[in-house]
Amino acid sequence: MTFQFQVTGSTGYDAYEPNDSILHPIQLTGNQLTNANLDTVADVDCYAIKTPSTQTITKLTFTGTGTQTAQLQTQSNTWATLTSGTSYNITSSAGATLMLRVYDTASSAAAGQTYLLRTSDGAGIAGFYQFFDTENISHLAPGHGNVARTVIPGIAAWDHTGNTRLPLASI
Repeated sequence: MTFQFQVTGSTGYDAYEPNDSILHPIQLTGNQLTNANLDTVADVDCYAIKTPSTQTITKLTFTGTGTQTAQLQTQSNTWATLTSGTSYNITSSAGATLMLRVYDTASSAAAGQTYLLRTSDGAGIAGFYQFFDTENISHLAPGHGNVARTVIPGIAAWDHTGNTRLPLASI
């Protein structure tokens, strides 16, 4: 009995391999920056992004080079192309899993071309809302106001709309 066995070698693989099937994607959650690459021009990288059970918004940014393309599955067998460098607020049901694929549309490309995926929870936006100046030691440098001081910033977080302030326990 004779068997034929064929192997396609690649030197451009990354730490997320194998993720070439939508049935076996790499899982991404929360606030994550994924620096990955396409092994070859024929490589397709698949990801599953899990939305937290308390949220309906996921922020997603794809940054690719050249003819690299990222697509988000919107329905069975329907994919929406994401513009490289654009941040998207993706609305879904709470706890949903979003499917994403990255591939190259060119007929030839160098192996190992990198791309970035940034995922973040859409529920919170943190920021400074006030500053307290607790010390003024200008007397150490006469003629110069507020030479040194201790600043204590106040912080707050808002939901994805930017309108509803979240309790401090969620920061």
